[in-house]
Amino acid sequence: MTKYIIVIVITFLIVSIRMNSSITSEKVSEISEKGSHSLLFNDEKLIAYLKQNNFENSQSKDNQEYLIGGYNLDNDVKKHNIKKSGGVVNYHIYGGYSQKGFVKNNKAKQSGGITEGTILGGFSEKNNVQGNKSSQSGGKVYGNIYGGYTKNGIASHNIGSNFGGELQGYLIGGLSENGDANFNEAFKGGGSVHADVIGGVSLTKNANNNLVTIHGDGTKGKVIGGSALKNANNNRIIIEGITIEDDIIGGLTEQGQAVNNTVELTIRGGGKYWANWGLWTTVPDIADNVTIYGGFAKTEKAGDVVSGNTLVFHTFEFSAKNIKNFSKLVFNIPKKFDVKEDYFLTLLDPKGVDLLNVNIVLDTSKIILQKGDKLTLLKNNNNITFNTTTITSGNYTFSIAVENNVLVATVIDTK
Repeated sequence: MTKYIIVIVITFLIVSIRMNSSITSEKVSEISEKGSHSLLFNDEKLIAYLKQNNFENSQSKDNQEYLIGGYNLDNDVKKHNIKKSGGVVNYHIYGGYSQKGFVKNNKAKQSGGITEGTILGGFSEKNNVQGNKSSQSGGKVYGNIYGGYTKNGIASHNIGSNFGGELQGYLIGGLSENGDANFNEAFKGGGSVHADVIGGVSLTKNANNNLVTIHGDGTKGKVIGGSALKNANNNRIIIEGITIEDDIIGGLTEQGQAVNNTVELTIRGGGKYWANWGLWTTVPDIADNVTIYGGFAKTEKAGDVVSGNTLVFHTFEFSAKNIKNFSKLVFNIPKKFDVKEDYFLTLLDPKGVDLLNVNIVLDTSKIILQKGDKLTLLKNNNNITFNTTTITSGNYTFSIAVENNVLVATVIDTK
């Protein structure tokens, strides 16, 4: 028989273990085991509760074991919602749950209270999860947030979001343990995330065409477009005017390729006033220890992690430790870029910067330049290695050279 529930209210049986519903070190260890990439769902316990309880239309209260929008152990689960505004959930929140069925277009939201486990838009053990959404806008989550999670299916088009509150674990768009994770999205807004933000994760196969957007402060971990045992290709990261404290990786692979990934550095409104822009803008504040990777090889078994990877600059005047594994750098020159004072990027790595075989592209469609004008692209006080000598962009031809530890593009001809 199909059973759909809005909220499961479970009698709190373990008060003696969790005094006042506080999180314990054992619980944190349970949630964090295996890097939080394998959820330790007690399926037998959950299923027993599903079969014994049917608390439809009940309210969110303290000391609940689970919250579930809709479930069906054998069949598909679609278009269910669960919202949590307060109280304590001792384990997990599911928008939709199934063992064998296709889980699609379910939603799980938290705006307040505490979740000691994980929030999932949709979960299926043996089938696909698609189009599910999970979000946090307040309160605290000790586990992770997943748009969709499947053990043996494909995770696609799921979205995991953090708009506010505190997330101790990972923020992930979609994860599959034994299938592909494609076209998922992680969105980081105004809350704080202590672990990694990842668009899509596959523990055994591919993670392609995933998206991460970082729009607000409070990202403590890495930012990864797609992470996979095999291929992590065609993923995209957009970094908008916030603080980044750990590495940025377009695609991460253990035994495959990480190619055709894109990392974009841009701006958003609100923050510092830039006189030459004539508006308030916020530029990325990237920590000095951060390296930006197009692709990243986690093991020696990985293949190509360079080809087609692109770093795009929509903004300027920021720093990082280094940039690696890109085949193309695209500099979009804004209209009011001051050729005498402004620069794009300072890299602090004492080992220098390797730009050999990197294609440098300049978009000059928004700016008027004169012969002899110099564009400061990159600074490093140690060594800049490159082999691009001339560039043609629109009406301009540039020479590329290092002058006093600065990579400079100089206008040598105009049309």
